[in-house]
Amino acid sequence: MKKLLVVLAALLLIPVIGYASQKLMMPGMWQVTVTVEMTGMPFKMPPQTASKCLMPEDVKDPKELIAQNQKNKDCQISNLKEVGNKVSWSMVCKGQHGAGSGTGEMIFSHDTYHGTIQMKLTDPNGQPHDMTEHVSGKRTGDCS
Repeated sequence: MKKLLVVLAALLLIPVIGYASQKLMMPGMWQVTVTVEMTGMPFKMPPQTASKCLMPEDVKDPKELIAQNQKNKDCQISNLKEVGNKVSWSMVCKGQHGAGSGTGEMIFSHDTYHGTIQMKLTDPNGQPHDMTEHVSGKRTGDCS
């Protein structure tokens, strides 16, 4: 179960870290924190934090950045929309660690963003789970 959660959390970060046009997000070093809530988990998973350097070319073409980051083909993103400073999408994931579908929404400023990803999952044993990820990101400076 924990492995399923970690794999899906990593997959769900793809659009979070990757999707934003330059008008919404500045290049530089970004720190992303994800908090996961999941039904049926015997423990609360601690927040996960990661850093990523986004170069000017990374934020220039958001669809290309998503394609580059989508190394694991277990999830398919659809209905990717940008309206003002809000980005939303739907996704379906299928793989050896389970399957699920859900939606995500992020709200961006130039140096911060926050949002929520909600998924309905089925683990390899056929057990259903609801998962909610709360995501926040902040620009911490230039890439070194």
